[in-house]
Amino acid sequence: MLGFMIPYWRSRRGLPLQGMPVNSSSQKTEHHAKEVEALREALTAAATPTPQNAPLLKLPIELIQHISTYLPNISTVASFSLTSRYLYYAIGTLPLSTHMYGADTIPSHGSRTSSYSLSRISRTERRERREILERAFPSRWYCAWCDNFHIQEASTSPKLFVFETKRACSGYNSYLHDDKNEFVLCFHHVRLAVNRQLWGPEYGIGLDAFSYTSSPTHKTLHLRRKKIGISTVLRTGAKVVDGRFLLNVTYSISMPTPPSGTGLARSLAKSVLPILPQILAGHRDSHEPHTGFLIALEKALLSPVSKPGIVRLCSVCATDFIVDVHRSASNKEYSAGNVAAFPKILVRISVWRDLGDGRNPFNSSWRAHGEIGRGKEGFAQDLWRLVQLRPGGIKEAFEKDKEKESKADPIDEGIKCWIWEEEVLGKRYRESAKL
Repeated sequence: MLGFMIPYWRSRRGLPLQGMPVNSSSQKTEHHAKEVEALREALTAAATPTPQNAPLLKLPIELIQHISTYLPNISTVASFSLTSRYLYYAIGTLPLSTHMYGADTIPSHGSRTSSYSLSRISRTERRERREILERAFPSRWYCAWCDNFHIQEASTSPKLFVFETKRACSGYNSYLHDDKNEFVLCFHHVRLAVNRQLWGPEYGIGLDAFSYTSSPTHKTLHLRRKKIGISTVLRTGAKVVDGRFLLNVTYSISMPTPPSGTGLARSLAKSVLPILPQILAGHRDSHEPHTGFLIALEKALLSPVSKPGIVRLCSVCATDFIVDVHRSASNKEYSAGNVAAFPKILVRISVWRDLGDGRNPFNSSWRAHGEIGRGKEGFAQDLWRLVQLRPGGIKEAFEKDKEKESKADPIDEGIKCWIWEEEVLGKRYRESAKL
């Protein structure tokens, strides 16, 4: 038989397989098996290429998308922007600005297919595309008022609002505040908190940015030609439950025992209303506090003993609130031998707000809670939420994660708060009394 040479196949290691003459059927079968094995290894190596480390893949996706707007045709754009293929599958090959501002922003050399028309895009689809873009660029968030993407700053926080870049949309989108600009909660804070909960840490701000405790503040109330010194502390906290942002605000007021009598208690309650921060008792529909709030405060002041309040629901902004009262012991004698007028009443006002899902600043779930300012009253009720809610529903949603903790800890969390607030406010009250 004539000898023949098998083809040269290159193995995975790069070494050629040497051909050799075959003079028998057994040798032919053996070398044929080696040939098949070498071919299999070669095909396997070709099917599993090593990961690429091209410099293009390290560029920011925003820069790649911007460069693609200057390329001549669709095929070139698609070839160049393989790293942004997710956006192309989702929103097409038009520049990103086209989806924000309309067809007039398409450059003269831009690529637009005849089958694509912005006029065919529904409002819902445009909103979905904006959300796709927002997820593609974690460093930015979409503002519905400006119809644009804003940069997420490192200082973004209700506690650092004075250091944020000032934009008109922050005010137009409504906001809640503590009357001292130490804590200003805007719509973009809510949106970023929900984005982080839904998509990941790089998309927003953590809930610790909403935990705030003010320093004890001394104020004076005027009651029938008498002055009553009080001390106050404001505390805030937030949670995202089922994609909705829930805010809890607690305001503690420490004061001496007021004179007895229904009329005096009502006068004292009315004198307390002006000092309450907007984030606690305000809403956008009117300058009045939550419905039923004055009656709840009056009953708390008339109570002769410590008594937990009843959860009520504001019929304007759909906010849960409760007024608790705690009466401490009588005057205490300190080590110096002097008897100080220790505060005997601690009133704690707590509210729970459902500020919505952070998707739309024009939604009543958010807008009903903001500052009214000089706006016209009677146009910001959250009627849709009022139909769905019952008193205590928002409070229960906020505290449902604490059920297991309360079973493990026999000491009520409210009692801990009373002890802490009494110590802090009492110290502040004694210091002010010495002045």
